[in-house]
Amino acid sequence: MMRRRARSRAHGFTLLELMAVVAIMGVLAGLAIAAFNRRAYQSDATTAKVVIKAIAVAEEHYRAENQVYLNVSSAGDPGWYPQKTFTTNTRRTFYRTPVDAETTAWQALGPDIRQQVTFGFKANAGLPTALPSTVLDPGSGVTLPAASPVEPWYLIQARTDFDNDGLASFVVAGSWTPEIVVVNEGE
Repeated sequence: MMRRRARSRAHGFTLLELMAVVAIMGVLAGLAIAAFNRRAYQSDATTAKVVIKAIAVAEEHYRAENQVYLNVSSAGDPGWYPQKTFTTNTRRTFYRTPVDAETTAWQALGPDIRQQVTFGFKANAGLPTALPSTVLDPGSGVTLPAASPVEPWYLIQARTDFDNDGLASFVVAGSWTPEIVVVNEGE
């Protein structure tokens, strides 16, 4: 009788071994989900760059016709379009319905934006004077040029906080530089 019990124990796993396997699988799954989210956020930052380029093209087209860039966003925190923040995994069309005053201003600029967005956008513009510090979001980590521009200017910003931790991801472009700056990508 003793032999049989010893043999039956040798064929199975103990509860401790099963718990260790489940714990290891949980850690691996957590790492995989975090890596997937980082890739998804980077993809959204790439989409924001594409939208910013479309807005920049629209600004240049507007200037070719009117000799100035179009200021479509209010300065400060309330100027984000189509909305300031997005909840996790939320996308929306760029142009809001029903049409309001902000949407009308964006439609006057006319950027060709067909994809859904996860960032809020701003497009501020002005005449060749010092850029007001109020147009740049203070959390963007971007500095404006020290010298006053000699041409009309625009500043395009994109902002989102994917994981709602208070640290936003920014994509910023200006008429005085060909670069598009990304700050806190994947945040």
